[in-house]
Amino acid sequence: MITDEEDNWSTEAQPPTPRDLGDHEKNIKERVRDYFTKLVAKTATGVATHPLTLAKTLFQFGHEPYPLSTGKVLAFFVREAYFLPNAFQYLKNLYNEAGFTTLFTGLDAAILSSITGGATSFAMEIFLDQYFPDIGGAYQETKKQEEELTDHESFRLKLRQAIRASIFTSLGLIVSRPLTVVMIREIAQLVGRETKYNSVTGALYTIGYEEGPRGYFSGLVPALIAQGITIWGTFALTYAIERGLVRATVT
Repeated sequence: MITDEEDNWSTEAQPPTPRDLGDHEKNIKERVRDYFTKLVAKTATGVATHPLTLAKTLFQFGHEPYPLSTGKVLAFFVREAYFLPNAFQYLKNLYNEAGFTTLFTGLDAAILSSITGGATSFAMEIFLDQYFPDIGGAYQETKKQEEELTDHESFRLKLRQAIRASIFTSLGLIVSRPLTVVMIREIAQLVGRETKYNSVTGALYTIGYEEGPRGYFSGLVPALIAQGITIWGTFALTYAIERGLVRATVT
């Protein structure tokens, strides 16, 4: 015997009606409009915060050419210690040494990478929703709030979201990787004051000529692993927190 609740999650898909198709097209248009709005905001934020990205990248290379500062450490007793410059001090030193435009080294490749990766992920998400809605689990439309779902139903929803997010974000990361490589190499040139990679197109040509296709995807596997850990860690943490809050509310 199938209960009303089980029927809500296991009814067979019916052929779409003209009204359903119209609603679907309207939904896609709204999603595209919303995507472009977020893209503009994300690009503007990326431009504003690019100097911090540059500092982080140079930190990862171990490029610390500026003098240490002294300060006090409170650990059982006060003692003097030496400190490396923080990101803002580092950028100030870099500005004084090389000028304002240096703080935006690699910005062209960073913007193109963000747009390319984001557009690819979004297009793949639309494609999956339209042609492969059952990947990650059959799509079950429900109007229930989180507190009305059982643990199993909530787990199924979030597991489906995590699987599908892994697919389209991984594709976006792969497609945009060559541009990310260009950005990193443009920033890395600051260490040795090199001028090998002067433009995105020139850098892509140089990498392809000297290293072949593999050069475009340097560091791809660690990036994919890090992204996967982020997606699945977020899935697990979100599920645990939401179900914990539901249980706390009920009790």
